[in-house]
Amino acid sequence: MNVSRILRSVGIAAALVTALAFGTAGQQAPAQPRSRDGFPAGPRAQILAFTATPSSIQLGQSVKLEWTVINADRITLDPDIGIVATRDSRTVTPSATATYTLTAMGYGGTGNDTRSVTVTVEGTTPAAPGATSEASAARPAPRMPDGKPDLNGIYIAPYHSIRAVDKITLKPGAEKYHVGPEYTFSLGEQCLPRGVPDTIGEPYPIQIVQTPGLVVILYEAGEYFRVIPTDGRPHPKDLDPTWMGNSVGHWEADTLVVDVTGVNDKVSVG
Repeated sequence: MNVSRILRSVGIAAALVTALAFGTAGQQAPAQPRSRDGFPAGPRAQILAFTATPSSIQLGQSVKLEWTVINADRITLDPDIGIVATRDSRTVTPSATATYTLTAMGYGGTGNDTRSVTVTVEGTTPAAPGATSEASAARPAPRMPDGKPDLNGIYIAPYHSIRAVDKITLKPGAEKYHVGPEYTFSLGEQCLPRGVPDTIGEPYPIQIVQTPGLVVILYEAGEYFRVIPTDGRPHPKDLDPTWMGNSVGHWEADTLVVDVTGVNDKVSVG
């Protein structure tokens, strides 16, 4: 059924075109703001709630920080905590009166929102301003009980500089696979997975969940996920090719090395 033909037959199409082009009263509608890469900037990031419960404690007691944010590409909680999720909470035990600041950044760095809460620790003086998330990122990674680096957390590649450290080259026989950002961008335009490792570079959060023997990566983009055993098991036999392939990992000192196989020939490998 031709919808545009039906609209024209009842005289609606012309009215719709006029409304879209000129708005009300015949005035031209204002252009939608655009971010630095040319795409519509979208609505402003907004912190709907940010609370500390309780807001006054005795030394040694804990406080629950809780927040709700919408329309944000990046959310940081300072001091010391760093990037956090849109609807989440964190329990802290300040050693002195402290102010916690939640910052929500809109698309392309536009439309930011900031809110602070102060936790009073009775009998103490306010602590000196703590480290920002950028300073915290330069600190050594925390450790798991088994001594391995603790990768648990939320990351966004453009803000953590997660990227290839060397040029990706194909081995002989792998010419059917695609390499390069131009191809992976076109996959994203079609709402198709961009493959490993390029999906991790999308401007959307990822969450790493780590336990002894297992690392899981959850991607907001496309709701993809990867389960990476690190307990020494090999790849399963007779794998069916998939967009994200099959991953197994192992530790070499403080470096997590992940081997991926079983990738289909429609996806990019870098």
